Amino acid sequence: MPNWKTLPFIALACLTSLTSTSLAETQFLALSDVHYGVRALSGKWGHGHETSLTLWQNAQTKAKDLITRERPAFTIYLGDMPAHGELEPTRKQEFTTVLGGLANIAGASQRLYFLPGNNDTYAGDYCQFTDQSDQTPFASASSGTWPALNAQDTLIDQSAVSIGYYSAYPLGPTDTSLRLITLNTVMFNARYGRGFHWNPCQPYMTDTDIQKAAEAQITWLDNQLSDAKANSERVLIAMHVPPGLDGFGGSPMWDPDLKITGPAGQTLSVENRFTTLMAEFSAQITGVLTAHTHLDDMRRMWTCSGDVAGLAIGIPGITTDHGNNPAMKLFTMNAAHDMTEATTFYASEVTGHNWADANRYDFTETYCPTKGACGGKSLGQIIASWPSSQNAALAARMEAVLKTKRGTVSGRYYAKAMDARPQCDTGQ
Repeated sequence: MPNWKTLPFIALACLTSLTSTSLAETQFLALSDVHYGVRALSGKWGHGHETSLTLWQNAQTKAKDLITRERPAFTIYLGDMPAHGELEPTRKQEFTTVLGGLANIAGASQRLYFLPGNNDTYAGDYCQFTDQSDQTPFASASSGTWPALNAQDTLIDQSAVSIGYYSAYPLGPTDTSLRLITLNTVMFNARYGRGFHWNPCQPYMTDTDIQKAAEAQITWLDNQLSDAKANSERVLIAMHVPPGLDGFGGSPMWDPDLKITGPAGQTLSVENRFTTLMAEFSAQITGVLTAHTHLDDMRRMWTCSGDVAGLAIGIPGITTDHGNNPAMKLFTMNAAHDMTEATTFYASEVTGHNWADANRYDFTETYCPTKGACGGKSLGQIIASWPSSQNAALAARMEAVLKTKRGTVSGRYYAKAMDARPQCDTGQ
């Protein structure tokens, strides 16, 4: 088994060649999965319940309070705005409410970036981000502010923004030490372009169309990472659907049968190609942010060669739909842009559905195998301290801290999902 502590993306020797204009720590705020429902009732929490207007407004208040007190450099929202299973007219109302809330959080000066989740189309769940009129719900419902609020001057490449991915300099237009790469990994899921049998996508995408879209995005990602490396930049990657298994249901998050062309002309699964890129550019990548599971998710990403490609950290949902308490995360990066802390703030029924100041926990304290011995380590190094044989204990800790005794979440796959291993193709 490879040694995490010698991996390039956490080796200090590899960081000396990377320049940074930051002289001190930097923070950023991350939220995801509001799933606002126009008919959702206040005080109704737990599995199957969407986010009410009251819960969303209270979450905005908490986010604005954190921005005022902690002064994060930017905020990112990782997708899924409307409730599940709504028809188009209702979904439009829900998009408007959530996007209005994000604008409220951003105010006049906070840089805020957002990206699509699997529910973020007018047509339905897992459908194409761009509709038949070449419109995205973000663009039409947010007065053209997609993909960023107060940050249009920081965008690097938005050539594929209508498909749902782009890059930016989140620390400001003059600070190019950190590149944000947002992806639309919904298209890597087996349901993408098809939807569910009770709600098929219109238009229904062909296998060829999906394969071309996936290959174009991976090629774009490769080019972005290569450009960041050439310019000695660190990279933060954000997506909605993570690689690996669905800890909630047990099936693959990304379609193992979705094949693309590799750099040597070989045919690879899209997840195989992605994790290979993560390993290749690990010295540049400070972290991978994911969402979709609604929990305090984390995954070691592996290549087909048996190398650990990095750590993916999940952003909890504002919705309580998977049995979680609603939450958001404040990340801290050091001067070299290594992620050194992630503090989770949550609302709880114990505190009357409020975001009380005491409702918080730190990543280093919660997930350090030996209490108090993880100071100064990166988040990747902390999770590296847990061998795969201890995944059950790590998953149990994750469930306990965010659920805070609210009951059992269905599905028993969280421990297995802690290791994200791609579908490896024969002959490699």
